[in-house]
Amino acid sequence: MKELPKIVVIDTDPRYRGLFEEALTDSYAVEPHTAGPAGLASCRQAPPDAVVVDLESARTERMFLLGALGAASGMAKVPIIVWTSGGLDGQTRARLEGHPNVRAVVDKIAGWRALRAALGAALPAAD
Repeated sequence: MKELPKIVVIDTDPRYRGLFEEALTDSYAVEPHTAGPAGLASCRQAPPDAVVVDLESARTERMFLLGALGAASGMAKVPIIVWTSGGLDGQTRARLEGHPNVRAVVDKIAGWRALRAALGAALPAAD
């Protein structure tokens, strides 16, 4: 049996972390983290196949976290999907979309289907 791609999820909301596991574990091995430093440490230890990060919960640290993820050893080509509750101004959205690792910015209101589509475009799911 083929090993599932590993997805590191960084989201401070415990409800979303649980929903990530429910919504994605059929296609991905989901590793949830409550905060950027823990998720970053995990990525440095064993680079995942992709990262989903809620940057609304760490508004002041969002670009630092993205820069640190991209600079971590083995992470140069790991796709990042930004999962946001919206409210991003045009300049912030442009900066996020311009980050070399960010493959999509998905508004939470768009739902799980949009997140799965973004992950599928960045990283094909296991058979």
